[in-house]
Amino acid sequence: MISRSFLLALTFVFLTNATQAQAAVTHELECLVDRKLDTHKEYTRKQIDEMRWSVIIRHHDYHEEYITVSRCDSKAPCDEYRVDHVEFSGDVNISKYYYFLGQFDVQVFHDGSFIENNGRGSLAFGQCNVR
Repeated sequence: MISRSFLLALTFVFLTNATQAQAAVTHELECLVDRKLDTHKEYTRKQIDEMRWSVIIRHHDYHEEYITVSRCDSKAPCDEYRVDHVEFSGDVNISKYYYFLGQFDVQVFHDGSFIENNGRGSLAFGQCNVR
């Protein structure tokens, strides 16, 4: 479980550090999907287990803000996108990561649970862990 103080610290680091593509990853959250649905169906447990969908949020060690979000599954290499905007809602303790061109976002809650909205009618839910 991810504590509120950890998320606050992680968000602070995300917003005050990090802009070149070769530097080391300093923080990483791996968010494993355990429920996925789209406009027409909810995926079965078997489909979820076969596909092993996940979202990986990486903070890169640069001089300016540089965060990436990757969407992964068992059938193809991960897609990686530079986050355009990070928002931290302290009153409800949610970190929100936005990639505008792809119209998707990932929200990580105080207990480590997350929601990924892929911008095309699909939502994924699960739990994040620090890697």
